[in-house]
Amino acid sequence: MISRYALLTLFLFSAAIGQAADTVPRSAEHDAIAAVSVNWVDAFRARDIEGLLSLYTEDARVMSQGKPARIGKAEIHELFVDLLGGESLPAISYEIEEIGLMGEFAWASVLAAIGSGDSADLYLSRTFIIYRRNENGEWQILRDVDHATPDADRVPLP
Repeated sequence: MISRYALLTLFLFSAAIGQAADTVPRSAEHDAIAAVSVNWVDAFRARDIEGLLSLYTEDARVMSQGKPARIGKAEIHELFVDLLGGESLPAISYEIEEIGLMGEFAWASVLAAIGSGDSADLYLSRTFIIYRRNENGEWQILRDVDHATPDADRVPLP
């Protein structure tokens, strides 16, 4: 049986292909969604795990290339403890490619460069993020899917 989130993802992709989704130029909604990315990077750089978790819904999923999905805040917490618990913190830079809105849901495509600045240690990715508006009207990350992509090399390297 297909879950409602799988159907939503299918609908989002279909709408994007058919131009039914609004790709938002610059608006308050666009800025609010983009602010989640800014807050995510700021919290990552500050090693603020609780700040990162606050950006995700309770039922969020983080799906990183080559790794098992992290489902729910407890597993996402473990992910960030692993990522941020070491002595060195990887640098990160990003560029939002596009943002779209569909009612209580939104999506973004984000290019990122993560690493020490050494090309051998650099991870270039494209992340597809689905947001859901919470009961307070704030956008939170519902699904966070990333995969390696060589075309993220246009993002200023960290």
